[in-house]
Amino acid sequence: MEEKSDCSLQLSKLDFAINELELKYKEREEQINLLTKSLASSSRIDRWISSFKAVINQFVDIKN
Repeated sequence: MEEKSDCSLQLSKLDFAINELELKYKEREEQINLLTKSLASSSRIDRWISSFKAVINQFVDIKN
């Protein structure tokens, strides 16, 4: 009888641990997605700034 309760307790602990790991995995996945979006957005802004600078430099070169 004691073995059954010990086994049941271990299974409960395993279920709890699996649920915790799944939750942490989902949270980490969300963080990665947010960071990926943020990085893509900042890269896009950097490209726009670079393009704008290039246009300004061309304009200045034409004036000189």
